[in-house]
Amino acid sequence: MEKESRPPVYAHEDSPRQNPLVAKFEQFGFGLLLIFILIVPLFYGGVTYSARLLIEVVAFTAASIAIIAGYDRVPPRALTGLAFAVLAIAAVGCIQLIPLSSSTLGRVSPTSAGIYQESEKLLAQVGTPASAYRISLAPPQTARTALLIAAYAVLALGSHFLVRTPSRWRAFRMTLILAGTIQILLGMAEGFVAQGIRGTFLVSNHLAAYLQITAAMAGAGWISRGGPVSPGRTANALTSASLVFLYIGLALTRSVAGVVAAVFGAATLFLLRYAATRERPLLKILPMVVPIAAIEMTLLLPHSGLDASMPASLASRMEMWLTSMHAWVGFPFLGSGLGTFAEAFQSAPSPVVRGLVAHAHNDFLQLLVTGGLTSVIFAAAAYLCVCLMVSQERALSASMLAAAASVFPLVLHGSVEFNFSIPAIPATLACVVGAATAMHMHRENGQIQDGNSTG
Repeated sequence: MEKESRPPVYAHEDSPRQNPLVAKFEQFGFGLLLIFILIVPLFYGGVTYSARLLIEVVAFTAASIAIIAGYDRVPPRALTGLAFAVLAIAAVGCIQLIPLSSSTLGRVSPTSAGIYQESEKLLAQVGTPASAYRISLAPPQTARTALLIAAYAVLALGSHFLVRTPSRWRAFRMTLILAGTIQILLGMAEGFVAQGIRGTFLVSNHLAAYLQITAAMAGAGWISRGGPVSPGRTANALTSASLVFLYIGLALTRSVAGVVAAVFGAATLFLLRYAATRERPLLKILPMVVPIAAIEMTLLLPHSGLDASMPASLASRMEMWLTSMHAWVGFPFLGSGLGTFAEAFQSAPSPVVRGLVAHAHNDFLQLLVTGGLTSVIFAAAAYLCVCLMVSQERALSASMLAAAASVFPLVLHGSVEFNFSIPAIPATLACVVGAATAMHMHRENGQIQDGNSTG
């Protein structure tokens, strides 16, 4: 007599065998995640010490809850690969902190060795003992940055396990849209200025980058038939209204690059949806390559000799990019230390750019200088994992559309800004990608019908 086949139990299903105490603990973790989404941008975009600590505590708490809950299914390979690639960048930071002898550091990073030797001579004149030689030019900053980068990876995995049901995805989505709405309202309350509204962020460009994520969440639900909203006129009207308000907020930031990236995000939603419904997978490649082309352009522009005909803001960025490339030559493979761009930039002084320069206004160059070619390779691997998430699925769910329309525009915007150096932005993005893959697995496992999808 044949045994009756039983459907597999997936990690995203509620298991009747789950301990009630563990279930309550998991609900606490999900509530903590929602509170985190709401408040993390309130600390000037997460740049304060308390905000960084909050990100790290929530990330590792979420991961701990996932372990305690005892999930029996691993995340998708693409998400696991992304998390490991980001953790590898943090590992590069740990390598940069290893004490080395002067001769060893001279072979590994001659520029770092030269800077430490000069510092040792200056300290000897005042009778202060020199610190140990390391690749990093500022070890405390590198340690903090490496821990924060690791928290992003853990946050993506924790969100994947905590946002595991359609009702939780809806709550997550609405909380993120609410957070974006709050930022716009706070910016409006502050008054309309020439530089644009900025909410609780230090500059309007970073608010624009943050709103790109929230607009992607609202736009994915609006554009997808059976997207992450309940059927009905009220829900559809709320989704449409929130989408319009978020794009109005983006326009009010007056960030040219931010608005261009947001328009690209909207185009990404339509193009990916069209490619999925018409079964034209090659069209999915276009949103993936545009950000890469923009990065390539920023690397070529400083050598084009067109800076005289460029707007002043872009011309100054081009000078920073050129100086950043010169600085990278001194730290080619392992960088100057995560979080040490200002120190590395001083090693290649520019006759045009004066004063302290803490950021390259280009996320790619920022990582290239501080993390070296090794970290850039890992970052490229993380980006490739997101591309695989999108390209390997024939029918993209609304959640995966939201992830794609968040990542690709942010990378595009990052070709002229330093959005990934503002902790609230990559932390929120990590939550979106982790939660989106959870809902996409839900849909792929057949637990959500196409006509009534919440993912």
